[in-house]
Amino acid sequence: VYPAPLFYNLICMITKTIRQKLQVYLSKITKSGAGFTIIELLAVMIILLSIGTIIGAILFASLRSSTKSNTLTTVRQNGHFALTLMTKMIREASRLEGVSINGVDYESSCVGSTASYKYIKITSHDSGQTIFSCSKINEIDTIASQSGTLTPPVSLLDTASVSLTSCSITCMQSTAGQLPIIGIQFELSQYAPTGTQLLPEKTARI
Repeated sequence: VYPAPLFYNLICMITKTIRQKLQVYLSKITKSGAGFTIIELLAVMIILLSIGTIIGAILFASLRSSTKSNTLTTVRQNGHFALTLMTKMIREASRLEGVSINGVDYESSCVGSTASYKYIKITSHDSGQTIFSCSKINEIDTIASQSGTLTPPVSLLDTASVSLTSCSITCMQSTAGQLPIIGIQFELSQYAPTGTQLLPEKTARI
């Protein structure tokens, strides 16, 4: 894909060359008093058509590249926001209450654990509890945050722009006295309504 300045210079150069060639050719025709032959007209039309095709292809490639870049930026921003918030709060938590598969039964010890979980509950220094989860809100898969038991979970993703295709939480701990190592893995893609197939330039996955 040509950068904007290079693309502009290329168009100007092609246009200038065509104009100069036509001016020279027309001046010869004018001096000689002759007209255009069919072959000459066809040759000019073919040249103009070829140049138009090249310019169109360059424009199309530039637009596709721009759309792909915007799509990837949207997906990355959603993933970065969710991961940054979860990482910050988990690192600054005063206590890990546990991890859970179903959101009901929490395991406070991760010693020897190799399972993948969907929920993690922490307690902050102000004694407030927060649950991060790979769950559904309004039947849509998302990464959710819930502060307290009376507050409904809130999506950390813009589910109108991205879709959560996979999500899991891991917890590793060698001994009971060791701080647990929390792993958060998830995959996002550009949102598409059910049954809709996006064009390649409108798809992105991280």
